[in-house]
Amino acid sequence: MSQQEKLYRIEIIANQAVRDEIIKEFTVIGCNHYTEIPLAYGKGRQEPKQGDSIWPETNIILIIYANHKTLLDIKSAIAIIKETFPHEGIKMFVLEQS
Repeated sequence: MSQQEKLYRIEIIANQAVRDEIIKEFTVIGCNHYTEIPLAYGKGRQEPKQGDSIWPETNIILIIYANHKTLLDIKSAIAIIKETFPHEGIKMFVLEQS
């Protein structure tokens, strides 16, 4: 199986504040198929995201299945967003599907 034929599961967990930027970049690169979980609570390296009066921020989760080219495009897009918003939590995880 060639690199282009492989399928990848991409999970992006990000602060809700950068959601629109991520979706905008998806549109630019032609990534039109994804699942969005619009409300996720948790704690990473920064403050907890609980959506309450003490910890008001929340996260989103995006799940994408993509080929190798789209994976590279998404990696580049996320890198740009991380540079633009260095203090917002944005993590990307990739699993190769067999």
